[in-house]
Amino acid sequence: MRRGRKGDRTRESILRVAVDVASVEGLEGLSIGTLAGRLKMSKSGLFAHFGSKTELQLAVVEAARAVFVDQAVRPALAAPRGLPRLWALSEAWLSYVERKVFRGGWAAIRERLRAQATRRAPVLSSRRYRPPSSRRPLSSGSDRPPGSRVES
Repeated sequence: MRRGRKGDRTRESILRVAVDVASVEGLEGLSIGTLAGRLKMSKSGLFAHFGSKTELQLAVVEAARAVFVDQAVRPALAAPRGLPRLWALSEAWLSYVERKVFRGGWAAIRERLRAQATRRAPVLSSRRYRPPSSRRPLSSGSDRPPGSRVES
C-alpha cells in the first residue's frame, strides 16, 4: 500500500526526530510514546507509519545511513577515481564529522549501533536488512549477468 505525499512527509519528520534521539540515546532509547510526545501526535498515529518498534528502529538505521551517504560519500564520487576520490572521501568525511550532523555525534550512533547489534540480532537478521559482509560475492564464472564485466 502506497502512502500519500502527506504521509511520506510525516514519516520523514518522524524519522528526523527519531534519528536525533537515537544519536543521543541509542536505538533502545527510542519509544513510540516519547516520539509521539515530541512530535505532538498520537501514539497510534505514529505507530501507523511503522507498525512496530522494530520497524521504526530499522527505518532509523536506514535514515542515518542515507544522511551519511548523502553528506559524506556522494560528494566524493564526483572526484576522479583513485587517489583523488580517496582524498575527496576523506575530506567529505572529516567535514561531516566537524559539522556534527547528528546531535549525539556520528561516534555516538556508531558505538550504540555496534553495542546494540549484538543484543538486537533478530532486528539485524530481518529480511529487510543484510549487512554487506553477508551478501554473496559474484564468482568469476557464470552467475554474473550477461554482458557484465568485472572492473579491476
